[in-house]
Amino acid sequence: PLNIIGNEYIVTRGFINDGDRIFITAPYDNTDIFINGTFQANINSGQTYTYALNDPQTSVYINTSNDVYVYHTTGFGCELGSAILPSIKCTGSSEVSFVRMTSEYLGLIIMTESGSEDNFLFNGNPSIVTASDFLPVPGTGGQYVAARKAISTAILPANSTGILQNTASTFHLGLINGGSASDCEYGF
Repeated sequence: PLNIIGNEYIVTRGFINDGDRIFITAPYDNTDIFINGTFQANINSGQTYTYALNDPQTSVYINTSNDVYVYHTTGFGCELGSAILPSIKCTGSSEVSFVRMTSEYLGLIIMTESGSEDNFLFNGNPSIVTASDFLPVPGTGGQYVAARKAISTAILPANSTGILQNTASTFHLGLINGGSASDCEYGF
């Protein structure tokens, strides 16, 4: 739906080696695309611009002259997953719960405003997601930070609920889950 897209996004690289791709699709003509403040392209309604998100870039800031859809493919190892991303102007959440269904790989992608990265609790524990996990997002003037965090089964066993909270601000949470012999699930 057009009423839930936006013109500002942060995309954080997943856990795959040099395989992340960002697809920016315009529903409106004459849409300028900027990544980390640098002009990339002008596209029209129905057109898509593709950007490769590789090392050393961990995150990128996307802003556009009109609202767009941002679709991200990433994963872990050699398994790919994909998700439509929420705009950073979306309200975000102060608490997100999820279930780890299997003992397969689980990675978190977290984005929040700078200054609130030291206020996370994972199942009530402040030492799982810490401020040192976060890096500034280029192009945001230090306003946003993002983290990638693998969660072991020692922290969250299979068939268990994880609850990520921030006691100071809202955040966006992406989950990457799966196995090298099965598949990859990715979503926000």
